[in-house]
Amino acid sequence: MDNLNKNVLHPVIRNFKETETRQTLQMHEKYHYTSPEAFLSIISGNRLRFTDARYMNDKTELIYFVKILIDFIEKSKEKFPLCLECINRIFAQYDWRKIKNFEIEHFDLTPNIQDISNQNISPKRIYIFCTSTDSDSLSMWNYYVKGGNYQGYNIGFNINKLLKQFEYIKINDANDFNIYYGNVIYDVKEQHKAIEIFLKSREHFMQEHIGIWDTNKEKDLFANRYLLIGQELIRQYIESRGAFYKHPCFAHEKEFRIVVEINKNLIPHSEKEAEVKFGFNGIFEDFCTKNGLVIPFLNVPIENDAINNVTISPMTEFKIAKQSVLELFDKKKIKVDNYTIRKSQIPIRF
Repeated sequence: MDNLNKNVLHPVIRNFKETETRQTLQMHEKYHYTSPEAFLSIISGNRLRFTDARYMNDKTELIYFVKILIDFIEKSKEKFPLCLECINRIFAQYDWRKIKNFEIEHFDLTPNIQDISNQNISPKRIYIFCTSTDSDSLSMWNYYVKGGNYQGYNIGFNINKLLKQFEYIKINDANDFNIYYGNVIYDVKEQHKAIEIFLKSREHFMQEHIGIWDTNKEKDLFANRYLLIGQELIRQYIESRGAFYKHPCFAHEKEFRIVVEINKNLIPHSEKEAEVKFGFNGIFEDFCTKNGLVIPFLNVPIENDAINNVTISPMTEFKIAKQSVLELFDKKKIKVDNYTIRKSQIPIRF
């Protein structure tokens, strides 16, 4: 019936920081700010849109991390010589000066090497769902000003219950589908610290397996093999965890993200196709328009109990807005009470 074998796997859901686990992280409520149209779409369809990382509102999305990585490795050449060699190989076709000046808008990081099991490494696509740790932020409401008025909602989500949706997906290869989550890092010193922890483990891995370099041809081949492995490990980190590093100017967003990394060749484009590929028909790619662009996104279902509350933006006529949301929730059988729907406490007049 489908392409799943008996040794079926499920995506691993992990914090993007390798030193933290799902158990150690305090999974508090997170808040998704959105327009009235998108709010209605989420509640009516019981679905969230995970946006393709190439189409985020931050023009330096993912590129910023490469800049920070290069800044760090240039200052740590002696400490991480093998990682430096790997990074040089990954970005051999690019001018590092242009990267650091954000003169390059897109990287082609499609691997051209093979992994240790001699299987071709498939290109990945990255999809992002953004929330904030701030339940009532003026700077976040500012994204939803229309005609001089604040028009928007934020949905308080139980993150554990959102992440649980991915546990139903069935995969054959652990590299085909990965879920990462965590708070975005904005502070440059903290970013460098996280990069150092990552590179230290990769440097140790390569040094341990390569050992002492000499002129023996077999030794050189062996060393090159582990450099290729290290190169792929760093490339994978750039693709999937780079989304958690953002420019300090965005610090006001206090963002918490869920990032989906999926084998490009396995992306379903309908519920039926999702059922065949993953044994679960809820996740598939679709398209929407925004600011004149046609944007791909991943459709992800949510359960009603993942929604804890809704906050209505400043300046919105609260009583009538609350009544309509209550009626919508009643229709969708989302359990609420009078304290679930609340008004922003920001005292803004215009």
